[in-house]
Amino acid sequence: MRLAVILLCAAIAGSIAPAKAASGEATIAFSADPAIAGRQRAAYAVVHQYEQYLNAADTERILDLFAPQSVAEWNDKPTFATRDQ
Repeated sequence: MRLAVILLCAAIAGSIAPAKAASGEATIAFSADPAIAGRQRAAYAVVHQYEQYLNAADTERILDLFAPQSVAEWNDKPTFATRDQ
């Protein structure tokens, strides 16, 4: 019984973990359900854009990803109520 539980957990973990592409980059396994896969792809696209903008230090574009009136709140930096501040 214990072995069956361990094998089941390993199988589940294997299906959740991203697969490695031939290039060495992780690929994401999306749902087989087209409606869910569409939402997953959209969320992944936002996270990927966020990563690119963060690496480019482009705060304005990061803010645009979330809401038109959003503001940045960084650790050890002043927080403002509007972008103009």
